[in-house]
Amino acid sequence: MDIAYAAFRSAQPDIDRQTLVAAFSAENADFYRTLRDEMITPLLMSRLRTLAACAHVSISESALLQLQTEFEAAILSPLPELMPGVQRFLSNVKNRQVKVCLVCNTGWFSSRAIDSALQRCGVFQFFDFFAYSDRVGSAKPSTRIFEFALSVAACRPDEAIHIGDKVTTDVVGAQKAGLCAIHYRPGGTCADPTMLCACDYEEIWAILSSRFTAKC
Repeated sequence: MDIAYAAFRSAQPDIDRQTLVAAFSAENADFYRTLRDEMITPLLMSRLRTLAACAHVSISESALLQLQTEFEAAILSPLPELMPGVQRFLSNVKNRQVKVCLVCNTGWFSSRAIDSALQRCGVFQFFDFFAYSDRVGSAKPSTRIFEFALSVAACRPDEAIHIGDKVTTDVVGAQKAGLCAIHYRPGGTCADPTMLCACDYEEIWAILSSRFTAKC
């Protein structure tokens, strides 16, 4: 919010934080309405334009481009912390010569920003393919983004397993596309006993290890 506040104040000095908070709330509602109804995620620049409109700020194209650059850089400072065990897990998967695709809905952080964060965190090299909603033009839970991932990986739905922390977008979306799905609930318990569920990467690895040669 501080990044947008500084940029909007340059364009409109009398804007206050309360106005910007309301603008973020309105834009966020619009974002999730679009995701729900159209199963796409608007590009970062589109979100920034909507945010400016909701704040009733007239901002130049060059200022918007600068704001986009600052939003993309924000993911690196501070750098997100990896979940415990994820590097070992990814290394184990790669050592089994299993193809790994990141299926990701983008938001305030674009695919370019997420790529940079993954590289800084030292895990980018573990992924063979990437299916970002801002590149594919489709977002989870749409089957299209999962079908895209299957296409680039050249595998059938019954050969793939999707791991995600959200039931509605990850588990339901993957299952509709014909994939097996694991609900990742870090530190928690499984909400649905009929659902494959894991609370850490050791449990995920145990599930995968038992299914490398079996269909879900």
